[in-house]
Amino acid sequence: MIRSAVSKPALRYYGGKFASAPNILRHLPPHYTYVEPFGGGMSVLLRKPPSPLDIYNDADMRVVNFFKVLRERNDEFIHQLRATPYSRSELELAYSPDPEDELSDLESARRFYIRAWQSYGAHQNTSTGWRFQHSPNAGKKVTDDWKFDHLLQVVERLRGVLLECGDYARVLERYDTSRTLFYCDPPYPKETRSKQHGARGYRCEMSEDGHRELAEHLHKLKGMVVLSSYPSALYQELYEGWQCIRWTAQTNSTANRTECLWLSPNTVQALGYKQLSLLGEER
Repeated sequence: MIRSAVSKPALRYYGGKFASAPNILRHLPPHYTYVEPFGGGMSVLLRKPPSPLDIYNDADMRVVNFFKVLRERNDEFIHQLRATPYSRSELELAYSPDPEDELSDLESARRFYIRAWQSYGAHQNTSTGWRFQHSPNAGKKVTDDWKFDHLLQVVERLRGVLLECGDYARVLERYDTSRTLFYCDPPYPKETRSKQHGARGYRCEMSEDGHRELAEHLHKLKGMVVLSSYPSALYQELYEGWQCIRWTAQTNSTANRTECLWLSPNTVQALGYKQLSLLGEER
């Protein structure tokens, strides 16, 4: 069993994989360079042992800024969070339409963290309501999550991680070698998402043409690829010949969904797996 020093996600993040990370880590082959081109909440990287070279990338400057501020100004940042109450008014302020370029990096990171942990759906773009306790018998209190000791664990894991903010295609090209592992967690195809949150969860969306373009890039890589998604006819078409591993995962809404990992042929070879059927079950 793979253990992690990071006990809690840095962020509640739409599409985050912190709970699923142990299943994903089981299927990562040996590598020298580890790259997350669609880094998001950094859920998998935070739970895996450090590689000689770890690279995180996301096209959304707000989340990249959060991790930069957390790593480089952690004392000041955590002090600011401890002074921030868990309150509806703070969430409303965090979603206020102040231009990002008028906020300091520290304030932008603080508001980003508030939106992640105090909003109901953890959406960064539009509010889905304040996350509060409905019943005294609901078990765990939502305010239990408004604690910050775990961020020091995240800071320690961030040491040595290269933070990029840009187009995924440039990151693929820049770090592609035969000893590179790319863990890709792009926006899921729209037809696979729930109607409740699927239309507004991602800031940087991906159309069907975008998924096809991504597949073209991934098929050309020398490096190994592990790709997350939900089952879809589109991905069956785009990744024919790749191995698909499935398991049941619980979503933020407590519903169960089938998660898929698509493994490129050189990933399967590096893992020493026998080629299973295209829709092979989890090993």
